[in-house]
Amino acid sequence: MKLRTGWRDRGEDATALARRCERAGAAVVTVHPRWAGQRFRGEADWSVIARVKDAVGIPVIGNGDIRRAADAARMQEQTGCDGVMIGRAALGNPWILGQTAAALCGDAIPGTPSVEDRVVLAARHLEMAAADRGPKRGVLEMRKHIAWYLKGMPMARALRDEVNHATTAQGLKSVLAEARDAARLAQAAGVAR
Repeated sequence: MKLRTGWRDRGEDATALARRCERAGAAVVTVHPRWAGQRFRGEADWSVIARVKDAVGIPVIGNGDIRRAADAARMQEQTGCDGVMIGRAALGNPWILGQTAAALCGDAIPGTPSVEDRVVLAARHLEMAAADRGPKRGVLEMRKHIAWYLKGMPMARALRDEVNHATTAQGLKSVLAEARDAARLAQAAGVAR
């Protein structure tokens, strides 16, 4: 069962709801510690996860404001949660999952992927989406994913506009090639200084 702190910012529903879920037979509960009305605004209140963990005997998974591997380790330490769920931080950045697994196991955290790695994986993701969803639907669905992969790259804003207008897989692959080339130029310019 996945739940939030509650519906409204009055009283705390998460602990009581988690207990009810446990009594009803839930094997695990995941807690996103924001009110429903907050959506993704504001800061996640990890103390809610800790209170739920103290209130139930089933595993509790923490969710909310995990932006990097160190955040997951900090959440587990602060709340005692049994595991961590990563949501929006994985959009365009699936490497965070391996980095987080390493951090939680006490292993060395793999480095940030290169632009080349990001472009190659985005192109592979596009191919899989087109194969699974069909060329037209796959491209339409992948536009938002490609935009997420571009986050933080040189010329990302202009390239996202191209992504939003692309209608074919080749069009999206061309944007990815532009991103790779822009990153190479930016790196060469930085090295030349």
